[in-house]
Parts: sequence; structure tokens; C-alpha cells
Amino acid sequence: MDGVTTVLIVDDHFVARLGIREFLNAQMEIKVVAEARNGEEAIVAYRQHLPAVVLMDVRMPGLDGARATTAIRHFDKDARILMVSSYDKQGDVQRAHEAGAMGYITKEADPAELLRAVRMVARGQNYMPAPLSNLLGVAAEKESLSPREIRILEMISGGHSNREIAMQMSLTPGTMRVYVHQILGKMGVSNRAAAVSAAIRTGMITRER
Repeated sequence: MDGVTTVLIVDDHFVARLGIREFLNAQMEIKVVAEARNGEEAIVAYRQHLPAVVLMDVRMPGLDGARATTAIRHFDKDARILMVSSYDKQGDVQRAHEAGAMGYITKEADPAELLRAVRMVARGQNYMPAPLSNLLGVAAEKESLSPREIRILEMISGGHSNREIAMQMSLTPGTMRVYVHQILGKMGVSNRAAAVSAAIRTGMITRER
């Protein structure tokens, strides 16, 4: 189909597929060529139709969107996949990103934003709203902290002093100061309170009780 962006819609809810299909088919340059109810069907449909863009739900029974994305991109490294989900949790966004999705948009987005995302992904451009991009930044930040550094943050959030934490973790005061310095540097903050506030706000840790 010259000049037409072909689309595969993957969603386990019929009403969601119907709404997206009707909206996209109303655009002159877009044509929905296939639909799938789960990840397994998505892989089969992709191989059969080779659509320009896949709109992939994240959470589905059986093979979920992230794993289906990985499988499709294993078959075709140039597959262009846009995640469309009811969820905007950090874990979902991070898994989609790691699977190779070129974008992520929530189902609450307005039609104009969905259309813009589809067109950008079809052109080979990434699409990620700023709040979701920030989640990816947080996820990368969390990965940069070691399990011990995250545990130290949790204990700081519980009101423990550096000396108390050092004693409980069998560290010398000097080593403890090094750990705190590294944590602050990795998180880009200047003090313990700011580190704890940022970590709790982003879900990196939960406040110790």
C-alpha cells in the first residue's frame, strides 16, 4: 500500500480494539490491516502482514506486550512498535523500552496525541511523553545503585544516622561516608534528605517504618 501506514492493533479488549481501529481507519493515510487479542496472536499476525506500526497493549493474558515485542523484534529488528496501555507504571515503561518498543502512550491520551505518536513511530522516530521519559530516567538511576546502596537509602529513610547504619551493616564510619557520597552523586542531589525524598517519590524505595 504505497503511501499508506499499515497498522496491527494488539489488545485483549474488543472495545479498545474497535475504538482504535475506527479512529485510525478514518485517517486517509492509515489502514488497520490486522488485530490480535494477545501476544501469541500478535506474533503470527505480524509475520503475516508485516505492518508498518504495531500498537501493542502492555498487560495481556498469556504472552504480554513486552515479551511479544521482544519476539517480534527478534523476527524483524526493524519492527516499529508503539505500546498503548492503561498503565503508566515505571516497571511497565521500563520493560517496554528494554524490549525495543519505539514509544509508549497511555489509553487516556487524546486522539490527536495517539495520531501524532503513530505517525512519528511510522517515520522511525521514538515517541515518549515527558512524564514517561522521566520514569525511564528514574529507572536508569535506580539501576545505577547497588543493592547495598539501596538498603542504605532505606535505612536513612527510617531515620538512622550514618553511625547507626555503619554498625548494623558492619561498615567503618569512613566506608559509610563513601557510600553516602556515592549515593548522592549518582542521584544528583546534595544531601541525605533530598536523596530520600527523591527515592520515595519515584518509588525507588518505600519509607522504612
